[in-house]
Amino acid sequence: MRTLHQVAASQLGVGVWYQKGYEMKGILFTPPSEYERSEALGAQCGNCHTIVWITGRSDPILFKEKPNNQESYHDHNRRFLKSLPACPHCHQQAYDLFINNLVVPRYQNGDDPLLDKEENGVNEEMSAKVKDKAVWWYGDEAEAKRLNLHFL
Repeated sequence: MRTLHQVAASQLGVGVWYQKGYEMKGILFTPPSEYERSEALGAQCGNCHTIVWITGRSDPILFKEKPNNQESYHDHNRRFLKSLPACPHCHQQAYDLFINNLVVPRYQNGDDPLLDKEENGVNEEMSAKVKDKAVWWYGDEAEAKRLNLHFL
């Protein structure tokens, strides 16, 4: 049975940054790139902007079911977002952003980082890496063992 646990962001391959010049907006968590060996995907709460991360093989909607002709990719992702437990921070079912290697989550204050700069994405040369942070991960014991995750 899947449950929420806190793990270090680095265990999932998730980057933890302050964007220089935008530190007041809070931390920017970055999903693993397509070049990294990580299966982390996420869902961001539209209410408090907390992110719940999952790992590749653990979600039956994303990885066992494929959208049929009548169900669009958007609807498929919406079903995934609604399937998650209530947000561990605000206790609401308000996930509104599916995060993958192409979608950058919002800052902790809810602002979209892609609106801050003309160039897309996080510019690591202009950012300050933060020490590892605890993040929420939704999965089961078997998945945690497979990934060698250590709960905080």
